[in-house]
Amino acid sequence: MTRIAREAANPSIQPSGQLDVVLMPWNTEAEVTDDGRTTYLETWQPGSLVPRDGGTIPVYGTHVQTPAGLERGPLVGVARNITSTPEGLRATLQLGTDEGRRIHELAALGVDTAVSIEADATDSTPDSAGRVVRTAASPAILTGVATILPPQSPAYAGALVTAVRAAPAAVMSLEEARRIVAAAELDTDTPPEEEEEVPPTEEEEEEEEVTDTDTAAQTIDTGRAAVAEMVRTEVARTTGRNIQRAAVHPLAQFATLQEAMRAGYQDIEIARSIGRAMVGRVLADQITTDNPGVIHNGWVNQVYGIVDQGRPAINAIGVAPLPPDGMTINWPTFAGDLTTLVGVQATQKTPILSVKVSIGTANAPLKTFAGGSDISLQLINRSSPAYLEAYLRIMAAAYAAVTDKDAATGLSAQVTLARNNFVLYDPAAADPTGAVLRTAIFTASTKVQAATGSPASVILAGLTAFVKLGGLLTPAPVFNVSGTANASTLDISVDGLRVVYDPYLAATEILVTNGLAAQWREEGPQTINSTDVEKLGQNYAVWGMGLLTPTVPTGIVGLRVAAPTTADAQQAFEDGYLMDAPERSKK
Repeated sequence: MTRIAREAANPSIQPSGQLDVVLMPWNTEAEVTDDGRTTYLETWQPGSLVPRDGGTIPVYGTHVQTPAGLERGPLVGVARNITSTPEGLRATLQLGTDEGRRIHELAALGVDTAVSIEADATDSTPDSAGRVVRTAASPAILTGVATILPPQSPAYAGALVTAVRAAPAAVMSLEEARRIVAAAELDTDTPPEEEEEVPPTEEEEEEEEVTDTDTAAQTIDTGRAAVAEMVRTEVARTTGRNIQRAAVHPLAQFATLQEAMRAGYQDIEIARSIGRAMVGRVLADQITTDNPGVIHNGWVNQVYGIVDQGRPAINAIGVAPLPPDGMTINWPTFAGDLTTLVGVQATQKTPILSVKVSIGTANAPLKTFAGGSDISLQLINRSSPAYLEAYLRIMAAAYAAVTDKDAATGLSAQVTLARNNFVLYDPAAADPTGAVLRTAIFTASTKVQAATGSPASVILAGLTAFVKLGGLLTPAPVFNVSGTANASTLDISVDGLRVVYDPYLAATEILVTNGLAAQWREEGPQTINSTDVEKLGQNYAVWGMGLLTPTVPTGIVGLRVAAPTTADAQQAFEDGYLMDAPERSKK
């Protein structure tokens, strides 16, 4: 096996720290390297790259392919919703950490951003043309993803503090040094013997006057060295007067009070000498309530309560771009019976079967989603934490919630009696072994394959159904014939299909589908702003255009407690989600 890394397509920017990206486009030739030195041309066919264990994949800050091997940057998030689509292997990158948020912000600002995949693949020798074609017969295992940004300037890279500079030197006069020595003389245990003072000679007085003048002008470092030097100078100058050598003050040997305290903890004699030197000194109490001018209210610079649920339904089916123009989106459809188009020729030279093959159309109106405010410049400039930043986060979460609710409601509306795209299943019914659930999922997946040509890739569930499915497969994780569930991550898998909780589905709703049956087409979201000079404000709005395009409605299969009714389909049509509503029942 060989470890390979390859740069893929530019991602699509989504709110809430998400990047939607095609990790590996199918049947697209690219120049790649395995060792950082040599390159070759490589093409991947559908199904030739699969995620490890079908689960969540780590996302790193960078990938650098070197002769010594693959170098990774810091972990910045995870890749989820990894789905094989006709265009390639898609995924949603959920970025966290400061570095991950920086990458998402740069991408949102238009900085060219790409992704690189990391995979374990069977060794392949390029052909004579220098090409390697990877196939589904020997798929590579996706093990990691990395974001790739343009080279960044190191000018403001994080600097490591390697040393602490000492405080500036202070000025100490000779008179101050003499006071230190006098204090040390008074603190000695044995008082000096009284000696007859010998008056200094004229030479000594002249020398002392010159020395005093010179010394007073000097700058002397603080700390033990400065004090010791002054003491030595004073003692040397008083030797001729037969004055006994002064003892050093107990605190003079320490540079700081903290150093003295540490020494006192380690040596009882030092502690006693310090205590004797400080006896009788009483300090005034200073507390916060006495100093309101320098004590301020503290605020945490994070706004709590902004709950971003993301867009689970949209991420499950995938996002596609809108056509370049028009406010009604059309797509061609074929609704014929394939088994009636080709038949057996009775005998040679007899007419063959000929049936009209018609390609119809379906359409849906493009919707605009938007919200905004006129924010005063005072609020923008004087708020901390920044109001504008919090406002845009809230609006991005709101946009995600509203669009995902529209998509989930539209998917649910496709399950109709006329299409027979439903399976009866009651989450509340007894199912101790999970056999009923497994049978319902298999049945639904075969319906999806019959409609789209591919089996189901995801299960969407409302709250009651999701909790029931998770409880059926716990304690977590449980490995059995039905699937797994883990309450700490809310990851549920039934027969290899991931179950996604969508808060905007009906509580007991369960939908089984894939990205071929329906897609969310969108332009946005994006932010616009303008200055409101008259009111000293700034107009901000978050907006976008999108719609659900159920291109193969029969490929959206619902697990229902009871069969849907004709009235359900009629209501969905009136709500704008169905293109082929049944006739109204006549009274």
